[in-house]
Amino acid sequence: MLKKYFGESGKLSDLIEGYQLRNEQLEMSEAIMEAISDKSVLVVEAGTGTGKTFAYLVPSILSEKKVIISTGSITLQEQLFYKDINALKQIVDKELIISLLKGRKNYLCLHRVEQNLHCQSDFFNDKNTSSYNFEIISKLKKWSRETTTGELSNFSDIAEDSKLIPLITSNNDNCLGRKCDFYDKCFVVKARDKAAKSDIIVINHHLFFSDLSLKDSGFGEILPDPDVMIFDEAHQLPDIALQYFGDSFSSGNLSFLIQDIKDIYLNELRDIKQLKIVSLKISNAKDKLLESFTGYSFKKEWDALVHEKPVQDAFNQLIDSINFAYEVVKISLDRSDELDLIFERLTKLKLFLKNFKSALDSDISYWIEVKSKNYFKFNMTPLDISRQYQEMIGIKDAAWIYTSATISVNETFEYFNKKLGLSPYKEKTFNSPFDYEHQALLCVPRCLPEVNDSNKAERLVELLSNVIKVNNGRCFFLCTSHFVVNKLYDEFSKVLSFPILKQGDKSRKALLEDFKRLGDAILIGTSSFWEGVDIKGDLLSCVIIEKLPFSAPDDPLLKAKIKYLKKQNIDSFSALQLPEAVISLKQGVGRLIRDKEDKGTLIICDNRIVCKSYGSIFLKSLPPLKKTRSIDKVENFILHHVKGDIKNEYFGFGYFNRSMLSGIKGGSKNK
Repeated sequence: MLKKYFGESGKLSDLIEGYQLRNEQLEMSEAIMEAISDKSVLVVEAGTGTGKTFAYLVPSILSEKKVIISTGSITLQEQLFYKDINALKQIVDKELIISLLKGRKNYLCLHRVEQNLHCQSDFFNDKNTSSYNFEIISKLKKWSRETTTGELSNFSDIAEDSKLIPLITSNNDNCLGRKCDFYDKCFVVKARDKAAKSDIIVINHHLFFSDLSLKDSGFGEILPDPDVMIFDEAHQLPDIALQYFGDSFSSGNLSFLIQDIKDIYLNELRDIKQLKIVSLKISNAKDKLLESFTGYSFKKEWDALVHEKPVQDAFNQLIDSINFAYEVVKISLDRSDELDLIFERLTKLKLFLKNFKSALDSDISYWIEVKSKNYFKFNMTPLDISRQYQEMIGIKDAAWIYTSATISVNETFEYFNKKLGLSPYKEKTFNSPFDYEHQALLCVPRCLPEVNDSNKAERLVELLSNVIKVNNGRCFFLCTSHFVVNKLYDEFSKVLSFPILKQGDKSRKALLEDFKRLGDAILIGTSSFWEGVDIKGDLLSCVIIEKLPFSAPDDPLLKAKIKYLKKQNIDSFSALQLPEAVISLKQGVGRLIRDKEDKGTLIICDNRIVCKSYGSIFLKSLPPLKKTRSIDKVENFILHHVKGDIKNEYFGFGYFNRSMLSGIKGGSKNK
C-alpha cells in the first residue's frame, strides 16, 4: 500500500515536482505503519533529507485512526497543517477532518477583550500608548466578530511580543470556564470541540505537556485521547517536559495578578477598599525583591541567595503580602467569579512560596533567574521526569512514535530513552540520503585560541575573516553565549563590509528574513539559531561554530542534576553533559546542508573535538563529512565547490596524533 505513494511513479511523484524514491523514506513509513498497527513504541532518527514528514503523514492518514501530531514549534506546526497535510489531501482517497490546535495564549478571549475595553487599567491609562492601545482593542472587537478561529496569528495589527497579549487572552488561572458569558462563543472551546471530531490534530510539544499536566482540571483538558501519538523534533521533549512537571512564578505573573486585582476593584467591587491595599502591598514586595538582587542577568541556586539578608527580607515581605491578600479575598468569596479565580491563584502561589522557601525535596532544583532589573523568575524543576512521564502516558492504549534528526548519541538511543523512561519496542535509524563527502567540508583549524581565552573573539575574527570574504558572506556564526555574540559583532564590524546581523537586534523571524533578503549577510546568534532554521541553496554556505555547546558549568539546573547523578554514583559527564552537547552540535551542524544540491563548509572552532578522548563521540555522531585542519583548503573548496566535487587533496583528520596538532597554540601558520 505504501509503495503506491512512495514509488517512482507513486502518488507523491504526481504531487511533488522532481520527486525521487528514497528507500529511507519508504522504510521509515513502513516502520511507522507497523507501530501504528501494533500500538507499540517506536523511536526513529531520520537524517536531514530523509523526508520524515511525509514518512509519518502518509501512514497516519491511511491508518484511519485518530492521530495527534506534535511539533517542536508553532512555526513548524503551521507549516505541517497549512502546507504538508493540505498537499497530501489532494492525493488520498478519503475525506479528512484536520485540526490545528494551539495553547490558550494564541486565541482571542472575548471576555477579556470586552472587560479591558472599558477598564481603567494602568496599561490603558499610559499617556504614551493609551490611544494606540484603545485603537487596537477597537480593531480587535471588529475582528472578533469576523474571525471564525480567533487565532491571533491571523490578526496582523498586533506583534507577537505585545504587552497587550495577556490582556486579550486567557490562561488556566483566569479562565472562567462555563461561568463565562462568552462560553458558547469561546474560540478555545470551539477549537477543542473541532479537535474531538478530527481525524488528525496538529499541536506543539508545549500544548501536549500543558494538557497532560492539567488532566485533572476538566476545562483545562483540550486534547482527546489519540490512537496514534507522533512527536516530530522529539529531541526537544525532555527539556520541555521539565517546565510542565515543575512549577514557577515570575515578576510578570505578579504584575498580572496585581493588575487583575486592581481591575476587579475599579470595575466591580469598589466597596472592598482592602483590595486596593492588597495590590499595593504585592507591588511593593515585588519591587523590593527586584531591588534586592545583585546584578541583573544571572541564574543561581536558591541556596546561594537565601542567606543574603536583602533577598531574604524581600522574599519574606512577598510571602506576607500574599498571605494578607489571601485573607482579604477569602472573606469576599462568591461575590465575583473573577475574584474567586484570584483566590485560587493566591492559594497556589501561597503553597509555591512555602515549598520554595523550605526547599525540602532533594529531587527538585530550586533556582532563580534574573533577566533584567524588571524581571525575575523562581523555579522548582524536577531532576528526573521519566517515571512521572511514563505514569501519565502509560494508561493510554496507543501507538507512540518519536522522531527527529538528532536523537542518537554515539549511535545509540540510550540517552533519549532514559530521559523519558522509554522502553521502545523498536528503534530505527535512517541515514540522510545526502552525499556529505562531496557536498561539504569540515574544518577544525589549527592555531585556534583556547576555549576560555579572553581575546578569543579577536583571534577568531583574525583567523576567519578571509574565509567569510571568500564565501561572500552567506554565513551563520553559532555561539554559546550572548557575550560572545556581541564581541564577535563588534570585531567583525571593524574588518568586514558585509551586512552583519546580531541576535537581539530584531526578532528571530525578522533576522532570518533579512538574512535571506540581503544574500551576503553574516548572522551571529546563540541557541535559537542552532535549530529550526531551514535555508536551502546558496544563501547559506558556511556555518561556523564557536565552541562545543556544553552547558555553562554555573547553570543552577545543571549543577543540581550533577549532584543528583553523583548521589547515584553515575558519572554526570558521560551520562548528561556530553550527550546534551552532542545533540546540540548535531542540530547546529544540520543548518548547513538542507538539500541534495547544497554545498558548503563547516568550521568548528574548538580543539577539544580533536584533542580530547570524547571528541570521537562528537565526530561519530556527525554526518560523514570530509575533514581538514587547513583554512587554505577551506578557502579553496569555497572557490571551487560550485564547479566540482571535493578533490583528493582534502584529507580527513581521523585519529589525531600529536604531530598533527602542531601549531594549535600558535607558532606555525595555518598551511
